[in-house]
Amino acid sequence: MRFDEVSSATIDDIERRIERELSSFDTLETAAQRFCETLFEVFSESTVLVRVFATVPLRDLPAANRAFVEGLAGGRKLAPRTPVLSLLGTRGIRPRWNDRRLSEGHVGIPLASTEFVDAIPMIASLVKQLGVAIEESAVETAIVTQSLGRAAGVFYVDDAATSVDASGRPIIAARDFVREHGVRTVFGFGGAYALTGTFVVTILFTREAIARAQAERFMRLANQLKASTMRPVGRKRIFAG
Repeated sequence: MRFDEVSSATIDDIERRIERELSSFDTLETAAQRFCETLFEVFSESTVLVRVFATVPLRDLPAANRAFVEGLAGGRKLAPRTPVLSLLGTRGIRPRWNDRRLSEGHVGIPLASTEFVDAIPMIASLVKQLGVAIEESAVETAIVTQSLGRAAGVFYVDDAATSVDASGRPIIAARDFVREHGVRTVFGFGGAYALTGTFVVTILFTREAIARAQAERFMRLANQLKASTMRPVGRKRIFAG
């Protein structure tokens, strides 16, 4: 199916499938992986890659993830509570895109400050479009978490090959990836769990030009993903194993 064929009935069907398949998983990672697989299967005609990220405090990351994030911070001191936008699910047209452990550059991104986030164009655009305010402060991690807890919306990049941010930088910086796979519209949808403040966002890289109004239909799936994974998130069961 193509994204331009999506109707309210399509979203209804996907919601029911998500509710049926995800509610039995005991970690957010296993549910996120299945969610990616479901979207990829339904929209295989147009999808290059689907990924799910969620904010996880630095102290709760697996050792390998924490080492990656601390290396990415480049010597910047990160607090144990620093929220890290962590890759939990991934499904794409290449085999190595089907296991989060094989990711080389997107394991986790610390949301440590405005300056740090602004250095990564796609993440900067994502948090701005979702209404996230990141402020420098002695308690900056708490401020980031509170802001994310209030945010919900759609991330939208009309044309991955030409869209730039306010500074003129390509929002999708991986130009070779865009050219090689004919990536057109990139969009995402996300929201926060009311009790924990954990923020989860799904991002789709597509070969199709998709109108913003069509992308906004998928916000309902953000709510269903949260509803279906409330139990493991409430128990802080984020990573499998």
